[in-house]
Amino acid sequence: MKTTLLPIGSIESHGPHLPLETDTIIAEELSKIVKEKLRDIEVTILHSIKKSPIRATRDSPGSINETPLDFIDSVFETAKKCRTETLFILSGHWGRSLKASLSIACSKIHEELGIDVYILDYFKAIPLEILESEHPKIEHAGETETSEVMALHPEMVEDVYKELKTNYPEPMPKCIYQAFTKNDLKTLQYWGEPAKASADKGKIIIEKVTDALSETIKQKLK
Repeated sequence: MKTTLLPIGSIESHGPHLPLETDTIIAEELSKIVKEKLRDIEVTILHSIKKSPIRATRDSPGSINETPLDFIDSVFETAKKCRTETLFILSGHWGRSLKASLSIACSKIHEELGIDVYILDYFKAIPLEILESEHPKIEHAGETETSEVMALHPEMVEDVYKELKTNYPEPMPKCIYQAFTKNDLKTLQYWGEPAKASADKGKIIIEKVTDALSETIKQKLK
């Protein structure tokens, strides 16, 4: 039994405490652990796609915004070259622009290449009960990602995370999915509560997430 994993990340500001490639690092490391847990399945991990569409951080220092069309082409060409029958995509970046672009790319892959494609949503497997942030589902470089990087590569986390204040966006009305206005955030560095992060939380998150993802892959390959 064979399958292929494609990690997707981003190059964008993650505050003064995390590296620009945080999303890529998380996607690559989770993919490696998932492969280890799928012992009875032959898994190939493709070279990660490091640039993707970003919005709220695109004018922040160091951020690189890939256009949706270029990103769709990149994902499609990667799938075309790998010649697999089943492709699982694991993205460490999960903004709305990315979601829309990735859905279009995967539809094109399936329709034109005949590949079964599954987009894994690792964020839904995060154990929210261990998090202390007020809004753990609304974060960027907050408690969750900071904890994960602390567990995976502690040398990449700057101690300044302990001093960062809580920062959340103003909530949108329930009947608005997305807004494009003069008030668009383009210089965001972080959302959430990085000061509540810990390596122990990161280890639990990684264990729970990779358990869920590996089990999901097994179920879809039956």
